[in-house]
Amino acid sequence: QYDAQFQIALEQAARLNPWEPFIQRVIVEIGLSAWKQLSKKGQSIVFATIERGIKSGQATQMSAFIKKYQHESVVCMRGHPFFKFCP
Repeated sequence: QYDAQFQIALEQAARLNPWEPFIQRVIVEIGLSAWKQLSKKGQSIVFATIERGIKSGQATQMSAFIKKYQHESVVCMRGHPFFKFCP
């Protein structure tokens, strides 16, 4: 269920543990799976977490989640030229 409580949990996880690799993977996977239900703020949190994941050496995992949930176009529109699937 993706409600206000879910949104608050996502925000708190990103705020309290922004550089923890496991937390980054959880935020990105859950965020991408619930993409259409997220607020703009929630989507921004997911993008920021993808960027931190790339910087912390998890680009392969971030790319796998993006592909798994078929959000390549969304990510590429935000200007992530790092990924090979972005033109």
